[in-house]
Amino acid sequence: LWAKYPEAGKYLIFHALGAAGPSQFLGYYATYFTQQMKLDSTIILALSACCLFFGMLAAQLFNVMSSRISIKKLWIFIMALWVVTMVITPLVVYKEGDVVSALAFGATLYAVGLSWYFSIGWSAFVTLIPPGTEGEFGGAYTFVGFAGGWFTPMMIYAVVQATNDTRLGLLVIAFWCFVGLVFVCFIDFDKG
Repeated sequence: LWAKYPEAGKYLIFHALGAAGPSQFLGYYATYFTQQMKLDSTIILALSACCLFFGMLAAQLFNVMSSRISIKKLWIFIMALWVVTMVITPLVVYKEGDVVSALAFGATLYAVGLSWYFSIGWSAFVTLIPPGTEGEFGGAYTFVGFAGGWFTPMMIYAVVQATNDTRLGLLVIAFWCFVGLVFVCFIDFDKG
C-alpha cells in the first residue's frame, strides 16, 4: 500500500484520526446529554430522530455539493465543522433540561456533520485506489477505522473521571477532529 499508493496510505491514517473524532461522538452524545443536561431517554431519542431526519436532507445537500466541490475541500469543511461543533457544544449546549438547544444542535450541526462525515468516508478512499481493488482494501479501511477509534473513548472517560466534567470530554473529540483537519490537508486526492 505505502509503496504503490502512498496517498491511500495517508488517507488510512487520516481515517484512523477521523474515527477518533466524529464517529466517537455517536458513542458519547447519549452520555453527555444524560449526565450533563439530565435529559431523559425520550428526549435523547427525539434528538436522534431529528438528527436522522435532518441528516437525510443534509445528505441530499452533500450530493449536490460533492459534484461541485473537490473531495479535499469537502473534507476540510467537514472536519472544520466538527472542530467548531465540538468546541461550541460545551459552551452553548450544557444547561440542565435545555431541550431546545439540544434539539437545535441535533437538527443542524450534528445532522450535517454526521451525514457528511459518513457520506464521504469510503467514497473518498475509493478515489485513491485502483478500480477493482475495493474488496482488497475494504478490509484495511474497516480495520483502520476500528483500530483508530479505540483510544478516544478511553481518553474521554479518563478526562470525565478525573474532572467530573462531561463538557471537557467533548474537547477530546474536538482535539482529534483538529488533528484530522490538519492531516487531511496533506493528502493529494488528485494523485489517486
